[in-house]
Order: sequence, then structure tokens, then C-alpha cells
Amino acid sequence: MLRPTYIDNLPNNLVDLYSQAETDIIIDIARRLTTYDFFIPSAEHQFRKLQDMGLLYDEILKKLTATTGIAKEQLESLIKEAGAETLKHDDSIYRKAGKTPTPLDSNPAMQLTLAAGIKKTNSLFENLTRTTANTATKQFENALDRIYMQITSGAFDYNSSIRMVVKDLASKGVATVQYSSGHIDYMEVAVRRATVTGVNQTAAKLQEARADEMGSDLVETTAHAGARPEHQLWQGKIFSRSGKHPKYPDFVSSTGYGTGEGLCGWNCRHNFFPYFEGISEPAYNKAELEEMNAKNYTYNGQAMTEYEATQRQRHIERQIRKWKREYAGMEAVGMPTDESISKISAWQRTQKDFIKQTGLKRQTEREQIPEFGKSQAGKVSASIKNSASKSGKGSIIDNNKVGLKDNADQNFEKAFNKAVDHGKKTGNECLLWLDANGMEVVKVATGNKDSVAINQETIDYLMSAKENTVISLHNHPKSSAFSPEDINIACHFKAVKEMRVIGHDGTKYYLEIGEGDRPSMNEIRKEYEEAKNKTHDKYYKIFIETGDTAATWKEHSNEINEAIAKKFKWNYRREIE
Repeated sequence: MLRPTYIDNLPNNLVDLYSQAETDIIIDIARRLTTYDFFIPSAEHQFRKLQDMGLLYDEILKKLTATTGIAKEQLESLIKEAGAETLKHDDSIYRKAGKTPTPLDSNPAMQLTLAAGIKKTNSLFENLTRTTANTATKQFENALDRIYMQITSGAFDYNSSIRMVVKDLASKGVATVQYSSGHIDYMEVAVRRATVTGVNQTAAKLQEARADEMGSDLVETTAHAGARPEHQLWQGKIFSRSGKHPKYPDFVSSTGYGTGEGLCGWNCRHNFFPYFEGISEPAYNKAELEEMNAKNYTYNGQAMTEYEATQRQRHIERQIRKWKREYAGMEAVGMPTDESISKISAWQRTQKDFIKQTGLKRQTEREQIPEFGKSQAGKVSASIKNSASKSGKGSIIDNNKVGLKDNADQNFEKAFNKAVDHGKKTGNECLLWLDANGMEVVKVATGNKDSVAINQETIDYLMSAKENTVISLHNHPKSSAFSPEDINIACHFKAVKEMRVIGHDGTKYYLEIGEGDRPSMNEIRKEYEEAKNKTHDKYYKIFIETGDTAATWKEHSNEINEAIAKKFKWNYRREIE
């Protein structure tokens, strides 16, 4: 017999091993995305995509093959230890019944059973390597196509597109296999299931062989709190292997033994052991089994069984790992980590509260991922404190650059404050369109934390308005300078006299096209990326030294804007409060 707690702890080391590989793959994909040239013709994109997919496939296969080599050694050890453990318990029962089981080392038939189990489980991991290499490469292909389409269509800017894709990849993890139904298994789930199922089924086969050797018919299933509802029906009960006993029901048909959904199936922590009438005593009585299924846990006023409570705990753990993966991915490519920092902190608070209310034990090992150790945790803690201190700053804007009527100053100041107040309350951007007196001319548009779009009503207004009569004003939560999309609006609509941005830290940016050039969106993006790449090493070094992504990007984006404004003869300036 294998106890449920023994089975539950089986995959931990292997999950950690493959989690490292998964994190490495996510970071590798993220870095490849940031170095890919999305500003190329479609035919060239298709050609280069295939090249990069081939290179990535080879890297993933190489990494996972090495990981699986280590895993095989651990698996063989796990299976042998589990086999010895289960027979040790079962053999003690047989001896009490007056039987003499043959030692495992002296039993050729059982040695073959053990070897077959090791081979079968190893093949699961070999197959995992192949399918993961294929499916993860497909994830990369989908990411390339998604970003290429978003950028070339103008739907999103380069940075927003990259960020969304990296977020999605980190959120889900690395896919291992996609079924015809559309269901996708991700790495952690696949490794945990393969380990538990492979080890438990091999142990069960040894137990069957031993029961045949001893001529034993009756078995009792183990039981544990938190079992799946369908498994609660048969746990802790006695069954007949032959199905011919007049008192006890058939083992296979009652428990689903031998199927993925049944006893010793996918992720099942149940096992069984021999039972002899007149000698054995049932391990569980009715009251104990009922107590395992009782709703003894309460969270926010909701009564839960242990199964429901542990499922909730697993969900919280997955959320913490998800946001840590995103942090690792974003940090690796020098992109903002603000959201992941906030989410990690929020889910950790939720976990602490959940543990306090339910009394369950916190399993911190289930919340960890590689590439997120003490150093990263320290950065998150420091960033949270830094963000909290910055949020208390005021943002009174000294608006004096339009050169219009004197009473416009107060109106523009109100507009700036309105944008910043909205941003600080929601964390999102909002966009105002003002006339020469600082009065709103169309309805305020609200967006997300990274962008805000203009609607058709605004487009119609800008198309019909006279030249140099409208001022665009919006907030940037991270206090960075104009994006390519911002610049494109100023260039495309001649009605826009000036574009203004206010950062949440009080920094102000102004852009006026004036008599300068009005390039296309593609030209703007091209020059923007060239200016960005030229200064990349400089700001990457700053980021490495400071660890402050937002502050680094703030300065980097300003230098990019200065470079392209000079090239296209625009009036651009920044004012730091």
C-alpha cells in the first residue's frame, strides 16, 4: 500500500526540475520575440519565422532531452522505492495471514513487472519531450504571427504587442500537448500527472502480482480527506478482485481500476491493500469516512469540504506562480514588471488570509518557480515600497505653453488634473480633446494601463476641424514619453496643434508637429525602433544597475522622442516637476 501523502509528494522534485526548463523556455521565447524584426514584408516574415521556429525547436528539444535524462534516473529511483514500500506494507498483512511472500529481489516475475513499469513511465516522459518541443514551437509561431498582425495593422504598438504575448505565455505556461478536442495540457500538470500515475500504477501492478501469488481475493482501498467526489464513493471500502465474493462488490467495476478516471488512474492518490476476513480490521469506519467529506472549512463565510478547500488553495498557488513567471519573463526582456509585482503581492496576501481562515498548512514550495529566488523577491518588495512612496506625490501642472487666451491656463490645469486623477484611481489612461481655451470638445475616452484608443466620433471631429485648433492631452501611468501611436495621431490629423502627456510622477511632455515632416505610421515605427536600438545597450546597463524598469524606460523613451523629433523637425520638450 502507498499512503495518499506518500503519493502526493512523489512529483515534487520532478516538477521543480521541469519547472526550471519551462521558465528557461519562456524566457528564451520572450527574448527571441524582442529581437525579431516585425517591420519586414509578409513574405520575408514567413521565411524568417520558419528559420526561427527551427532554431527554437532544436533548443527546446536539447533542453528537454537533458532534463528527461536526469528525470529518468529520479523516476527509476522513485518507482523502485515505491515498489519496495508498497510490498513492505502488503507483505506484513500476508504474513499475519500465515502466508510467505517471496522477496522482491528473488522474484523474477515481479522484477519484470517493475522493469515494465519503469519503461512505461520513462516512455511517458520521452513522449512529453517530443510533444512539448512541437507544441511550444507552435506557441512561438502563433506569438510571431499575432505580433506581426497587430503591428502591421496598427492595432497595437510594438511594446504593447510584445507585452501582451509574453503575458499570455507566462500566464499559461509551456504547452506540452494539444488534443483534438482543443484541450491543452501545460507542463506542470503533465509532469505531475505522469509521475503520480506512472509510479502508482507500477506499484499497483506489483500488488496485483503479489495478490495472485498469495491467492488473495479481497482488497481494501485507502481513503483521504479532499478526495474527488466520484472517488469518495468507493474509498475506504472492501472489494473482491474476482467479483465472485457474495459479500463484497466487484473491485474493477466499482472503483474503475484500470481506467484513467478510476482507482490508480490519472493523478489518483488512492491505493489498495490485502484484506482477510476474520483477521483484518477495516482501516476506516463509517464515521471516519463521513468526517473526511464534511464541510469543516470556512472561507469568507463559505463552508467547504477539505477537497474544496485544497482546490481553492491550489488555485491561489497557481496564480502566484503565474505572476512570478510573468515577472521573470518581463524582467528578462527589460519590460515593465509593475503589474506582476502588484499581482504577486495581492495573491500572497490572499493566500495568507486563506490559510488563516481555513487553518490549512501553507505549502510554499508549490508557490515557487525557478528564476524567482530571494533576489527577485527582494526587488518585488522594494518596488512595491517605491511605488507606494511615489503614489503620494502631487501633480500640479504649470500649463503655459499654448500661448492662447489667459483664462485657458486654468482650464488646461483642470484637464491635466482630471487625467492624472483618473489614472491614479484606475491605473489606466484617459484621453481628452481640448480647444484653444482648454475646453473639452468631444467625450473623454478611457483605455487600459498601456493605451487609449480614439473612437469614431473623435476621428470625425478631427477630420472636420480646422488646422491647429485642437490639443490632445492624456496621462501615462508609467510616466514615459510619447509612443509611436501617440506620434502618429499628431502627424495624421492636421487639426492637432499640440499633443501633451502628463506622467503620474508629474513629468510633462509636449509635441508639436508645426512645419515639420508628417511621416506614415510605418516610417514612425521604423525610426522609433532604430532610435531605440541605438540606445538599447546604454539603458540596459542602467536597468541592470538600478533594477528600476519604469524609470529606465522613462529616460529611454525621452531620448527616443528627442532623436525622432530632431530628424523630422518637430518641437518636442519635456518638463520634470
